[in-house]
Amino acid sequence: MAAKRACYLSKNQVFHLIHLGSCLANAGHIVEARGVAEKSLRLDPSSHCDLSNLGALFVTCNEHQRGADLFKAALLRDNRNAQYWYNLASVQRMLGEIQESLRSVNKAIEINPADGRAHYLRSDLATQSKHNNHITELKYSLAAQKQPDSDEMLLRFALAKELEDAGQFAESFSQLEQATRMFRQSIKYDVESDLKVIRDLISLHTGEALRSTSQGYLDASPIFIVGLPRSGTTLVERLVANHSDVDSVGEQNTFAMQMMAKVSSAIGSAGDSRSELVSKALKLDMNALGQEYCAQVDQLLPHEGRTVDKMPINYLYCGLIRAAMPNAQIVSLSRDPMDSCYAAYKAFLTGPYPFTYDQEELGKYFVAFKKLMHHWRATLPRENFYEISYEALVRNFEREAKALFKFLRLDWEPAVLDFQNNPSPSSTASASQVRRGLYTSSIGKWKYYEKQLKQLRIQLNEGLMEV
Repeated sequence: MAAKRACYLSKNQVFHLIHLGSCLANAGHIVEARGVAEKSLRLDPSSHCDLSNLGALFVTCNEHQRGADLFKAALLRDNRNAQYWYNLASVQRMLGEIQESLRSVNKAIEINPADGRAHYLRSDLATQSKHNNHITELKYSLAAQKQPDSDEMLLRFALAKELEDAGQFAESFSQLEQATRMFRQSIKYDVESDLKVIRDLISLHTGEALRSTSQGYLDASPIFIVGLPRSGTTLVERLVANHSDVDSVGEQNTFAMQMMAKVSSAIGSAGDSRSELVSKALKLDMNALGQEYCAQVDQLLPHEGRTVDKMPINYLYCGLIRAAMPNAQIVSLSRDPMDSCYAAYKAFLTGPYPFTYDQEELGKYFVAFKKLMHHWRATLPRENFYEISYEALVRNFEREAKALFKFLRLDWEPAVLDFQNNPSPSSTASASQVRRGLYTSSIGKWKYYEKQLKQLRIQLNEGLMEV
């Protein structure tokens, strides 16, 4: 690796070490990246640039408070750097320090009024009102000068959100459409490729095929929370992790990376086709896969009880998760189709969700997702797979929570209901909302846009008749 070579030649200078750590983190090697971050810190970095970059590396390694402390140290050396204020605001949001995050992001915007990321973060920190919002400021930033596409896109996402909060629904959706169109045009993506993977999973990962795999690892019972983005997965993860016998590893792609690495090393390259990966994964040594997943989680998060893994897209791997760890339990979130699609469409999501930026693609993917969940529900044993309705949960919170913990074989603890005060960091798209406690105001919100979402509704109604 070039980054390792640079570290050797530079005798482990902080700059090159941080670059190496970032490369490792981006490749999913969080434990190794954390070790590099620790080594960098021991070298006592002094430049504001190194301090900020090291802070970002610690945040990537789930060391959020240490990241915040390093961002503050960078700002002591350069307090007119908008990037540093934005970094600090972002991690303060993850830590649940909402008012502190608001102060920091306001500093970032004061220094750089055109920073789309900062405006988008600020819009998400709180629910705006008709009389207390940043709509005029956002419009001015959009009109003031030609923005880079990324800033303009995020300014429009922010403006759409604040206009919706203020009840200006038509203008909100107009801004949202422009923002999603800009992002969709900036990426190369073929939804049919994703749909084919789901069809392959349904046809190949049958009950018989999964029962025919090698024996899985029996000495662990991790909990997985899966579902489409903005479907309530963060709410359920915070609820479950509030139990005294559960620790959360957050959103990590540990299982998928271990599975793909083992396909490549044990069976040979998965080839150019993801369909080959779906097929070859069934031939893995499931005990080794489960054991390696648990070992990685142990390194990420030393713990005594059970762990909860909230990587939403693990819905693709429910069959393999159960095969690799027969005592694992999977909780799948179900939400009203229109609410689910609209919530995903209006959010600027990073990660493996490119289908959320076009209504037609989103509708196709949602139908395929529901077919896959129907398949897992019919295929996996009841003690391993549980589906929970977002609407039922927020309307009858204690009743549904008790049913969930009964499924998880965890003793009931009334304190779990106080999930919004869970002090652990949250780096998900719902990190701000989950700190506000329970609310039902998002149910049926799509109805404000019945006209604009008409074709999506028709598409879903027709597609879901088959499920």
